[in-house]
Parts: sequence; C-alpha cells; structure tokens
Amino acid sequence: SLSSQGVEQVLESYMVHWLLGDDEQGITVLLRNRSILEQSVPHWDQVAAFLKGQIRDLDYKRQHLPDAALAAASARPGHNALA
Repeated sequence: SLSSQGVEQVLESYMVHWLLGDDEQGITVLLRNRSILEQSVPHWDQVAAFLKGQIRDLDYKRQHLPDAALAAASARPGHNALA
C-alpha cells in the first residue's frame, strides 16, 4: 500500500513521463530537480494541485463512501492503497 504522498509521487512521475514522451534524459532531469520541473513545465503548480485534489477525492471516497469506491473499482474489500 502507498501513502498519499507515495501516490502523489507516482502520479507526478506519470505526468512527467506522459508530457515528455520518449525524452528519457529530460524525464530524469525533471524528476530529480523539482525547481527545474516547476520552471520547465507551464502551470506545473496547477497540475500538481489537480493531482493532490484527485488523491484527496479518492481517499475521501474510500473512507466515507466505501460501496461507491468498490463499484468504481477504486477499492477492493479489505484493501486500501492509501493506508
């Protein structure tokens, strides 16, 4: 299971990979240096805020609406990825 911070790191890495495509060197540079990432990707602060909001929403649904989380396949019985 991942913490909320762990999920955030995974999603941010995914977004950088998605934005840069096959540029492995660029991906490595951006993931190693947060200030370069924030300067290089327009509106990165908004992208990061969106990701944090999605994580909070998922966590809320799992805690307060477990039947809906199960139906949406974002949770499994007895398992919570954000534990």
